[in-house]
Amino acid sequence: MNVDPSHIPIKTFFHLFDEPFYAYCKKDHTITIYNAGSSSLYDGTFSLSDFIMLLRSMLTEDDFPSLDSFEKHLEKQSENFSLTFANNFLNNSEEVVGVMIKGMLVETDDGCKLTIGNIHPRASRRVSMGDEIDRDPLTGLINKVDMAKISIETIDRDKVNNTYIAIIDIDYFKYVNDNYGHQYGDLVLTQVADIIRSDIGKDGLVGRIGGDEFFVLFTKPLSMSALRDHLQNIRILVNKTFENKGPRENTPISVSMGVAKYPDDAKNYNDLFVVADYCLYLAKEKGKNRYIIYTPEKHPTLSDMKKRKEEGAGSLAGRENLPLGDVLIQSAYMIMYEKSSNIERIFSDFAKRFKLPFVMIAGLEDKSVPVICGEQARTESVITSDLIDALNKFHDRCPKNSYDFYVCNNVTHIEGDNEDLIDDFTSLGLVSFISIPFPDFNGKKMTLFFASFGQNLVWNEQHFMYFRMMRETLTMREF
Repeated sequence: MNVDPSHIPIKTFFHLFDEPFYAYCKKDHTITIYNAGSSSLYDGTFSLSDFIMLLRSMLTEDDFPSLDSFEKHLEKQSENFSLTFANNFLNNSEEVVGVMIKGMLVETDDGCKLTIGNIHPRASRRVSMGDEIDRDPLTGLINKVDMAKISIETIDRDKVNNTYIAIIDIDYFKYVNDNYGHQYGDLVLTQVADIIRSDIGKDGLVGRIGGDEFFVLFTKPLSMSALRDHLQNIRILVNKTFENKGPRENTPISVSMGVAKYPDDAKNYNDLFVVADYCLYLAKEKGKNRYIIYTPEKHPTLSDMKKRKEEGAGSLAGRENLPLGDVLIQSAYMIMYEKSSNIERIFSDFAKRFKLPFVMIAGLEDKSVPVICGEQARTESVITSDLIDALNKFHDRCPKNSYDFYVCNNVTHIEGDNEDLIDDFTSLGLVSFISIPFPDFNGKKMTLFFASFGQNLVWNEQHFMYFRMMRETLTMREF
């Protein structure tokens, strides 16, 4: 007898698994729990608000964000989601280290939409995965060393063709830790890890290779369509799980991904990692929250990538098509949160992108010049020293605008009895400038200086707003 699987009630399939599952009906705001068994939950139908209240009483504050996300996914009828909870609210087993709730949207024969899913106990790494592979203690993913060993065996030793690797990095993760705390940061790491692991499933292995960096070795040959489905699912699920937690208002936490394929893109694991890492870098540079798969026709050769890595990449390279506002935000983030970033390189690229011929950051009292860049950059100490002297005079004599900036559209038009000041500027070839005073992290008096030698620049309100943001971020640095 032929049986149409669609005629078998879906809960029959769920009963094959020894864990609770649920069905949520948005029409009447009720959630039905099935197969609760020996868990702390009960079979039956509850109002959503009562069920959420019940779970909240069983959880600690660390899991409240996950619980809030669960309720939002149900109300929004998200097509697919996966959430992890650090607290084991299902039973008292010492072998369970947390709980995962998964969900998906389905439509019944009568056109009613339901969210169904399972409530899955997460077994300890020792029980579920064995001791032969070392695991990251926080996420349960394969650790960096063993992930590299497995990848080298697959690619260098066994030479398994059509093997993809992906490097996945959480965007603005330092912002998350700084603004929501390290406990929430750990929650983000574990949930992103679970999202990746759940989506990849039997198609590959997942490891954690850095603080906020993950690695996927696709152990099964995939079509380009299937590969893109995995990457897109991960990107969307991370967005939906952490809505409104990004660095800008109404933006989610996101991930960037770089992907390369053996043997098409490189002939060994180390080189393949370089290619994937470049694609990750490019995804970051193009605005984050995206994946980039290496394409020889569009991207540099492996040798060029290695050369770029040795020389150090420009921090804004590849952003020619980004809106200026996005470039500004990314630059400001690097200044504020990436303390090891090369600030001169950031401003060099910033000057190029904003078409600013001369940029200088200088100490107004000690005449230190940590940054001087742009097409018209002049490095002779006598010029910068004389320029800072003239700027101090200008600050003493001329008023600021409403943004607290000193603005001069043409040095020959400086009003008042300032012939000596005009002479100082013209002798240097200076035509127009903005000088933006600010204290650095230690209170040292500095100026952010944009200028043009030999031609006029027209400053507008958009410039002022951008420059004000850069001034505020510079107060976070020490010069």
